[in-house]
Amino acid sequence: MKVFTAVPRHGPCISASRAFPALGPWGTALFFSVPPDESDTGSPAGPGGGPTPAGTGSGTRYAGFWIRLLSFIIDTILLSPISWGGANLIYRIGMWAWRGQTLGHMIINTKIIRTNGGAVDLRTAVLRYLGYILCYLTLGIGFLVIAFDKNKQGLHDKIAGTYVVRV
Repeated sequence: MKVFTAVPRHGPCISASRAFPALGPWGTALFFSVPPDESDTGSPAGPGGGPTPAGTGSGTRYAGFWIRLLSFIIDTILLSPISWGGANLIYRIGMWAWRGQTLGHMIINTKIIRTNGGAVDLRTAVLRYLGYILCYLTLGIGFLVIAFDKNKQGLHDKIAGTYVVRV
């Protein structure tokens, strides 16, 4: 049983293999941590044999580095008309705590959940934002970790105890 249902699984977002036809079916592998032909009814273990977040069901797909970067870019474009300082803080923490998604996450069909499968609360959202600051202080290395981590967690995810999953 999934604990989140905010965005339909097959919403308006096109798949990476359709967006990048030259990459074929493996285009999705650039953006998500499992091949596109694996179903949500896979083995009890999560992608790569890692743990599956409680309450999310087997076959949970963690969102990878490139798709998360796309979400960040979308949010950056949407926030560009307003000031970055306090507006960025209020926007991200507020959206994470309210829906577990920013507008960028909604567009690309991903969601932030806690490692126990629960919804993100205000405390978790604040910790995640503080982790963002640390990622910037490491000149982005904290974000780059997402590309190499088996659960696709950046430094900010590890600090807050969150995953970004495909919905």
